[in-house]
Amino acid sequence: WVTVDAHLTVEGHLPQLIPLSYIDHVYIPKNLYESFSDDTRKAINANFKRNCTIVPFDGEANQSRGPHGPIPKSKSRADYQ
Repeated sequence: WVTVDAHLTVEGHLPQLIPLSYIDHVYIPKNLYESFSDDTRKAINANFKRNCTIVPFDGEANQSRGPHGPIPKSKSRADYQ
């Protein structure tokens, strides 16, 4: 990763103490997946192969910060809690 432009990578966040090896499947909202460049989509497909599902609902790339609770402020997230 030392020679890769950080603008051409996909970042994800995991809860504390969860190693990457525990991740069995990745879900990406369709609108976010379609916003990626062709090269990024190719990299996702090459790395995750059958362990990635593009889901048909809209995701939000930049969610508002604030106190977290059982019901998110975003309507698009609340439907899936």
